[in-house]
Order: sequence, then structure tokens, then C-alpha cells
Amino acid sequence: YDVADISVLFAQGLGYNARKYDLNACEGALDLSECDLVLCYHVLEHISDPLRAIEKISGNMKENALFHVEIPIEIGLPNIQVAHLFPFHPGDLQKMLEIAGFRIEKFSINSHVGGGRIERCVARKVNK
Repeated sequence: YDVADISVLFAQGLGYNARKYDLNACEGALDLSECDLVLCYHVLEHISDPLRAIEKISGNMKENALFHVEIPIEIGLPNIQVAHLFPFHPGDLQKMLEIAGFRIEKFSINSHVGGGRIERCVARKVNK
């Protein structure tokens, strides 16, 4: 899934089953029922209500599937210069994942050399 038409078309041209979905709107079908792993790297900070998006993802994932997420830690106001609509603070991601029905399996704050502050979680979809 991607929000940009050009990215979806490019991926489809490469033979992938790419589809368009806007996690800001969270409207319509989001079929993750066959996925064992959903990756969401540096996406949630671009959404005004990341908890709603995480709940939408969780609600459409199969039981025991994994959700691998990474976000930047940017305390304070949204960093609109880079289109970040939500300023994540330490611990926000873990709390949101737990509220949405995930169990944290792995957690890391280790970034690449020279990288900014991040949080990365691998979470398992469990019954609420």
C-alpha cells in the first residue's frame, strides 16, 4: 500500500500487488488478512492521528501477524518542514500499539550511524 498513485503504478509495473490507501483518511477497505508481516517505516509521523491509523491496521491484520514500525522521536511541535504532522515522544509508539491490540515483541532505539533519535517496534497482533 502507498498513498501516491505514481508509487502504486510503479510497483504494479514491477509485478507487485500494489494498492493505494490513505492512512490519514482511514476510509474504505484495507486488506491485510493474508499478511504475516506489515512494515511501516517512517510513515506514522506523517499522519495527524497515528493511533487511528494503527487501530485501522490492527483491525485488518490476522491474529499473530507481526507489525514492524519505526518512527522518529521529535519532542515538541510537529516538524512541518519535513511534513511530519505528529511529534512522537518516547514511549508514544509502544502505548499506541498496545491500545490497538498489539503485544510488543522487540523494541529498539538504535539508529544507523549518524541517524536521529528513533523508536522501532516489532509487535504481534493479539486478541483484545
